[in-house]
Amino acid sequence: MKIKVSSITVGILILILMVASAALAAQRGNVELVTKEQLLKMMNENDPELIILDVRKGTDWRASQFMIKGAIRLDLNKISTIKYPKDKKLVFY
Repeated sequence: MKIKVSSITVGILILILMVASAALAAQRGNVELVTKEQLLKMMNENDPELIILDVRKGTDWRASQFMIKGAIRLDLNKISTIKYPKDKKLVFY
């Protein structure tokens, strides 16, 4: 059951990541997409460069049964005031 939940979670993550990445890429032109396999590998290896940011709306986040362990909840209304190191691998979902 745990593997099924993880697969579903990663699938949802990838879908959201692709949508968010496309929007960010249009603005900045330097966003790299990652596959679910790449993300799982980074997570399983405890990549110290990886920061996963959950940017779903509050209502969507609260209603969700699926959250990525270790992800940081980020309020998009305050995103301009939040600073993260540019040398890290930031994953938005």
